[in-house]
Amino acid sequence: MPDSVILSEEDLKLIHALQVNARASWTAIAHVLDMDPATAARRWARLESSGDAWVAAYPLREPAHAGAIVEVCCAAGRALPVAEKLADDPHCMNVDITTGARDVMLTVTTRSAAQLSEYLLHRFDGMAGVRTVTAHLMFRVHTSGAHWRMGVLTSRQERALAKTYAVVEPPTAGPPEWAMAVALGQNGRRAVTDLAAACGMSEATVRRRLPALLGSGQLILRCEVARERSGYPVGVWYFLRVAAAKANEIGIAIGRLPQVRISATVDGPANLIVQAWVPARDQITEFESRLCRALPGVEVIDRSVMLRTAKRVGRRIGEDGRATAITSTDIRLPIPREHHPVR
Repeated sequence: MPDSVILSEEDLKLIHALQVNARASWTAIAHVLDMDPATAARRWARLESSGDAWVAAYPLREPAHAGAIVEVCCAAGRALPVAEKLADDPHCMNVDITTGARDVMLTVTTRSAAQLSEYLLHRFDGMAGVRTVTAHLMFRVHTSGAHWRMGVLTSRQERALAKTYAVVEPPTAGPPEWAMAVALGQNGRRAVTDLAAACGMSEATVRRRLPALLGSGQLILRCEVARERSGYPVGVWYFLRVAAAKANEIGIAIGRLPQVRISATVDGPANLIVQAWVPARDQITEFESRLCRALPGVEVIDRSVMLRTAKRVGRRIGEDGRATAITSTDIRLPIPREHHPVR
């Protein structure tokens, strides 16, 4: 795990503001944060160029979208090359190298259950360095990184920044919608003029269609931060067992905890998988103990600490934890196939 140096308070506030409203104007953000709009824009440009923070988007998903959390066990010394290879897959939203009983953890998103089956059945066949693969189908995601906040703004500041979109029926996922989803996956704060040019549409069309995508929940904008620079440099995956009748209730309760980034009900002996960020390694078991005390009936059956993240939400992540490159988020692309033997 790389050493961590926390960002300045002003930078953390700016990131929190964009977590609340990823496309807020610099004028609106500056007003809430009591800074000059040009200063806010300049700070963000520096954070983005250094890879300390970025705004991306979840790819456009059909109503029948499907996802899984996948554990990959690798041959000795092969975890990093396997993780780097899988990070190129648009279907892998996140790729973590971890300790414990698994070497690599993936969160996989596909357009349909059929595509998810194809990915799980064929993607790892013949992949060099892969020994075993265990997939957990996500039945319900109670919280995700899109809901996680830095915790440095007040409730009043959050309310002042909040942007709501009219709740509408999901539009048909045609070429224009996919084009916008992919373009915003590269930069969620793209100006309307730039977005229109990239997608081959008029600005009026973008202004009309984008709110419908966001209001329907088909497209989710997300401001991310380098974990090592966030003040919460230690990432942990917890595998929990709870009573099936209370799995959703407990999953929702866990998702409200400020340390929690992912809470999902899944299949398998561990029917609830949780990802948390904590300030220090000595808080890994402390958080686990608080979790069990606060929610009777929760049994922690395993945990894995993140050694390194290879990909997070469309960004390749370097050894220092910063974003280094943009990867494709177009999950319409075919499932890659391997053709060489396991080594």
